Amino acid sequence: MSHPRAVTALSRRVFTESSILLTFLACMSLPAPSYADRPARPLVLLSCPAEAPEALCRSLTQALTRAATGQIVRQAPVDAPALRPGDTAVTLDVTRHGPAALSGRLDWQGTDGGGDGAVLRLDVMDAGLEAIDYDDFTRDLLRVWPALVARLHAAAP
Repeated sequence: MSHPRAVTALSRRVFTESSILLTFLACMSLPAPSYADRPARPLVLLSCPAEAPEALCRSLTQALTRAATGQIVRQAPVDAPALRPGDTAVTLDVTRHGPAALSGRLDWQGTDGGGDGAVLRLDVMDAGLEAIDYDDFTRDLLRVWPALVARLHAAAP
């Protein structure tokens, strides 16, 4: 004959395992969360030319992320998908790049228009370009174009 305490422990274990299984099955039958009803945040799609240094594109992505509060900044190919209202495509146009020199500008396009920024030039005399130089350059690209920065702030939800 079995001991009553062993039967109670066994039935508790079976009950617990059954409860876990039922909870798991109940969760599996729930519909997946739908994000269709959620308003999409505007996108800033950044296109960097293939010949641009990776550190320059990374720096520009970070600068745009700081400027575009409430928006999602992504690197995208030049032939990125169609823009939605509120989205902005930003293209880095590098007009000159060498070990100690860089010049370029930003172009933007939205569903409501677009524009071209001023060409900036950076020359380093005592060394080659470094990541901090790219940080300064990308910050200045945005600084000299307050209309683009205003657009990025205005599109924030």
